Amino acid sequence: MQSMTDFLHELERAQEAIENANAIVVGIGSGMSASGGLDYTDSELCKKWYPEYYNMGLTTIGAIIGRYWVTTIGQLSDEDAKKYWGFWCRHIYHIRYEPEATEPYTLLRSLIGHTPYYIITTNGDHQTQKAFGKEHVLATQGDYGYFQTVSGADDRLWYNEDMVRKMIDNMPSAIEIRIQDIPINEETGERLEPNLRCDSNFVELPWLEKLANYKRFIEENNERSILFWEIGVGFNTPTIIRWPFEQMAHQYPNATIIRMNKSESQLPDTLGQKGIALEGDIRERLKLLSAANDGGGNVFLY
Repeated sequence: MQSMTDFLHELERAQEAIENANAIVVGIGSGMSASGGLDYTDSELCKKWYPEYYNMGLTTIGAIIGRYWVTTIGQLSDEDAKKYWGFWCRHIYHIRYEPEATEPYTLLRSLIGHTPYYIITTNGDHQTQKAFGKEHVLATQGDYGYFQTVSGADDRLWYNEDMVRKMIDNMPSAIEIRIQDIPINEETGERLEPNLRCDSNFVELPWLEKLANYKRFIEENNERSILFWEIGVGFNTPTIIRWPFEQMAHQYPNATIIRMNKSESQLPDTLGQKGIALEGDIRERLKLLSAANDGGGNVFLY
């Protein structure tokens, strides 16, 4: 953990970097949502949302997902498919539809203000879009709010709120749905699955336009004072945000990078003064930046 002196120095540098940026590229990982309460490692949240699974010994949401993370949904028996969706319909509702934008996301939105920005996120919970809208957000790993065909042969996505609510409303038990509520493509009968990047069948065509816009934004601003602001990104998928942000911050002459994470906030020494690390609880760090931005607050809440 950073010393108090180092932390306060980095906090001041981060505030200046945000204020002086002509453009901001934000990279958001799972740690951001976890800091707002959507934490897959929180046993109390698991017990609250999924007591049936908790009592089976699956004491975190991550553990339940591990049990029901199936990449061959189309090959499941009807009985296994009913149980698969018994978890996933509830999980999609709790993660995607039930919560409003949590505090870390609303704080970030306020801190960015009117500075031009683009956001890349590996989260499928739609928290970024709830706080910022969809126009300047690239969700590289998909979105819990959409289904796709199991084969991925159809490039379309199906907005799933009605299907999710129907599954939940008709559940005959806490861990399974009715067979007639298993989501399918009504035109072909092919089963649907969440639009999440888990195998080579992931339907990404609807997201590719956003990828082009994201790259264009960086290209148009790479000679300006551009800030790469990485939040809650670990090493699950470092090739999407973590390592590219480091490389671009090193490459572009007027770039700065802020790395905010509960842990693993270290930056390469080669970045020198271009790199700013803020370690610790993300929500609290954003609150401190917000207080400093407003000209008040107690920055000694370490």
